Amino acid sequence: MGKHDAAGAHQLVGFARTERQLARADRDERTTPGRGEVREGDVASAEDDGAGSGHELLEALPARPRANGLDRVDHHGAAIPGGGVPTETIEPVRLGGGVDVHPSTGLLVAPGAQKCRLARAGRGGDADQGGGALATVEEVEQAPPHDHPSTRFPRVSCDTDHATSSEGLPVARCPPGSRAVRRPDGSLSPLPGEIAPLDIGSEGVEHCWNSLTHVSKNSFTVDGTTVTALQNTDLLLTGARVRTFDDARPWAEAVGVTDGRISYVGPAADAPAARETRDLGGALVTPGVIDSHNHLLLGFDPDAVSLEGAETLEEVRRRIRDLADRRPDLDWVCAENAVYSVVTGRRPNAADLAGLTDRPVFVTTYDQHSVWLNDAALRALGIASGGDIPWGRPERDEHGEPTGWVTDFYTSAMTTAGLAGLQRDIPMYSPERRYRKLLGSLALATASGITTVVEPQVPLAELGLFDRARDAGLLSSRVIAALFHPIDAEASFRSELREAVDGATASDLLRFGPVKLYADDVIEPHTAWMLDDYADRPGHRGHPSAPIGELTRIVTELDRLGFQTHTHATGDGGIRLALDAIEAAARTNGTRDRRHGIVHVECLHPDDLPRFAALGVTAAMQPRHCSPDLVAGTWMENVGEQRWDRAWRFRSLMASGAHVALSSDWQVGEMDPLVGLYSALTRAGLDGRDAWTPAERLGLDDALRGYTREGAWAWHAEDDLGVLRVGARADIVAWSADLYEHEADPAALLDQRAALTVVGGAIVHDADRDAPLPEQHGALAHCSAAAH
Repeated sequence: MGKHDAAGAHQLVGFARTERQLARADRDERTTPGRGEVREGDVASAEDDGAGSGHELLEALPARPRANGLDRVDHHGAAIPGGGVPTETIEPVRLGGGVDVHPSTGLLVAPGAQKCRLARAGRGGDADQGGGALATVEEVEQAPPHDHPSTRFPRVSCDTDHATSSEGLPVARCPPGSRAVRRPDGSLSPLPGEIAPLDIGSEGVEHCWNSLTHVSKNSFTVDGTTVTALQNTDLLLTGARVRTFDDARPWAEAVGVTDGRISYVGPAADAPAARETRDLGGALVTPGVIDSHNHLLLGFDPDAVSLEGAETLEEVRRRIRDLADRRPDLDWVCAENAVYSVVTGRRPNAADLAGLTDRPVFVTTYDQHSVWLNDAALRALGIASGGDIPWGRPERDEHGEPTGWVTDFYTSAMTTAGLAGLQRDIPMYSPERRYRKLLGSLALATASGITTVVEPQVPLAELGLFDRARDAGLLSSRVIAALFHPIDAEASFRSELREAVDGATASDLLRFGPVKLYADDVIEPHTAWMLDDYADRPGHRGHPSAPIGELTRIVTELDRLGFQTHTHATGDGGIRLALDAIEAAARTNGTRDRRHGIVHVECLHPDDLPRFAALGVTAAMQPRHCSPDLVAGTWMENVGEQRWDRAWRFRSLMASGAHVALSSDWQVGEMDPLVGLYSALTRAGLDGRDAWTPAERLGLDDALRGYTREGAWAWHAEDDLGVLRVGARADIVAWSADLYEHEADPAALLDQRAALTVVGGAIVHDADRDAPLPEQHGALAHCSAAAH
């Protein structure tokens, strides 16, 4: 500590205590032999905290001789004779902005305050020595100096009748005529480097000083010891290029976090000190990504093989045969993510899988809307003998024989009967394997900078999987679970949905509520509903998921019950059907700002484009879906070039004033938002080739907005999420570089990563600390342990 003057009368006692130290001191004072409780006659001792910081830890020691009823201690803990309060005082130090600081303890002095002395009432009412009034402490919210909203200030007012303090804070002795004195004290227990409240029971102690130097915003030096002012900021991200998506302050250099919320946004030079500081070296910081359509339950299964990147039938067969040879223990050989274009001019069939194994083979397409079976599977499921299955529609040829192709898979499989049948028939869909997929997908989301995930299709029977993850503390990102509503469900089912949502356990990390519907299916197998014939199938327009009028009835009823809907629609006919239903519901119920959403919006008729903004409907869209390496050979040919200008109209929708929330549609597409950003900027394949419909490309800023601000609006969370401003939840991602530097060369985005992910103020992913997860862009094959 510092030295006292020649008269031996002045010495500052500084101190700092961590939460653990506070608990330990409290425990020791009550239980340690020879110590006992702090009681009358005890005084304070300043002991070095051992950290080499120049701050001391206040401990209770046995009673020492008292001087004139008021004890004062030096830096060795010895009583200073002479008694009373010191006769010398010091002027408060100006910090600017009309705020002064008392140099001995960091008390903030109101403008115009006189000299102040700090003392505490001693035994027998001796506190009146030295004259002046005693002050009591009352906590109030008060804007701190330098606009640091993370600090809370108690107000100390002069009162001649009381000599007590509040919550262990010291009582200040002020000369007559002085104004209020404030001391910074946050809601958390003091941490190292803070000026902690004085807490020694009813006995008195006095702070004295000799010299004061080096006063700054966060510290001052007394008698050669630097004392850091109280800081409540938990985490500071600084040295960054911060895109806030707050119109009042679009850009900043630093973000501070306190108690799970953002407490500072602004220049790095004015940022508060924090318990943990990360200098990001000029990298970009944005709000955490909100992935508005991500099938967490469809994550890759390590006991299946991924067909991502398998563009030929030969490659598909090779990978399935390899899995069958390596895993003789599997009753079913399962594969995921096949593309429709592995054969040309027809759909894949059972004969294409012949000769690979004598066990059943089950293959899902990349969009999860179709299934491909071999002959052994057709026999095992009873389809070969004319039976049906509850989780899809087996396709049959002109002779009534099953082809091995099953349509309407995911819409049927997520019904109560469909899920029960699927879990009975296919081991890959057992509850335990689904839970394993959920956890794997969540880990990947967090590592990708995704802080909120919308799982768009959860059957009532699987809500318990999310509760299980929450109760186990494994929700590393926030989850919004949309409940699946089969299009043919009865009114009683909607009552079940309402009961499930209303009875759910309240949680900041998990919310049930939106309802998933289907207006049509998908374009690739010609099952989406088109306003005109498919280009390559004259006379065929697909079909809606329910008879005309049924979707309107369901949406209207759900809207009346207070639900927000999330409706799948890909064909221009399906999109119009969904818009009509939403418009009718609002008109019938008189509801406003429900923010219903239409997901995918792949082929949008020009007449329907302005209706999204007019009706307040969110377009939940996936940039990766428009990549030619996914849609060439099927989607493009089915729709026909004359309608390509209707494809994935991100830019036109945004320009119209519509809200466009971007997402991955994992695992239909890669989860990594950087892949989505690249696709939005280029509309090219991941190899950079075959870019198309360039008029609908987005700029990087609009694409980032779609993944953050627009996603928050879509889910009624714009006050808390998708923005970096004081008071919002601290969901943040720090990227590995300044992404804006790569806007002119979007391919470089694929080499970046989420370096830091923060959810609710907690660092849940640190790329420099955590074990790396499988990369996503390029092929997804390496995301599966079974992939080759």
